[in-house]
Amino acid sequence: MGDFKQIVPQLMLDTKIQIPFPSAQISINQPSIEDIAFIGEDTLIIGCKALTKDYSAIQDNFDESKLTNFQILMRMISGKSEEINKVKESIEQILFLLFPDCNIRFTPASIIIQDDQKQVHMIDSNNFDIFANIIYDMFCLGEFSQDIQDDYNPLGDRARAIADKFKKKRELLAKMREERGESEASLSIFGRYLNILATGASKDKNMLKKYSVYQLIEEFNRFNLKETFDYTCQARLAGATKIKDPKDWTQNVFGIDSEN
Repeated sequence: MGDFKQIVPQLMLDTKIQIPFPSAQISINQPSIEDIAFIGEDTLIIGCKALTKDYSAIQDNFDESKLTNFQILMRMISGKSEEINKVKESIEQILFLLFPDCNIRFTPASIIIQDDQKQVHMIDSNNFDIFANIIYDMFCLGEFSQDIQDDYNPLGDRARAIADKFKKKRELLAKMREERGESEASLSIFGRYLNILATGASKDKNMLKKYSVYQLIEEFNRFNLKETFDYTCQARLAGATKIKDPKDWTQNVFGIDSEN
């Protein structure tokens, strides 16, 4: 993990259909913004960061060269601290959204998913990195800025110290928000996208809340690009000369330079 590349076809993301996960013989549900609201954005970010962390890059106190990212993650969430429990609970909540109507349980060697037909599916060291890449694509993790991504580094015997560091950073961010007069509710990432599209693009919020994360962010980015394109064209028609060429709003909106 670490250097993610898109493995989920864009049409699957655009249409919000279930994503096949052949190595586990199961399909992954794409949760809506409404679904995510039930578990909370903080839970989504914490869980996704834990699932997509490149743990191999932070092994330093003892030889972990033979452990996979999945094995390190399982070791980490076996801890008992309050912060580690929060990480594990966040992962569980995400799994419940991805595999609705399934029973989820953890073992040291695998995550067991039992569907409503009593069939058993597994996520383990053999397919975990593929699963993590699907998560990265589906939730557009490359779009989130570093200031909202809690950087924690939970590993083996260092779990307590690292969890304390994680907790301190969360407390610092909360204090900064308080000093700026911002509440947790006002910091909703997806809520902000919903409100901007509802007002700027005259969209119905009740329709937007049914979008997946990918659909919402893609539409928001394309709306932004289209607004800039139209403004630039209008400014040129009005006689403006010192203005940059507008970006093509029909192009792939992910990974483009937002500076216009």
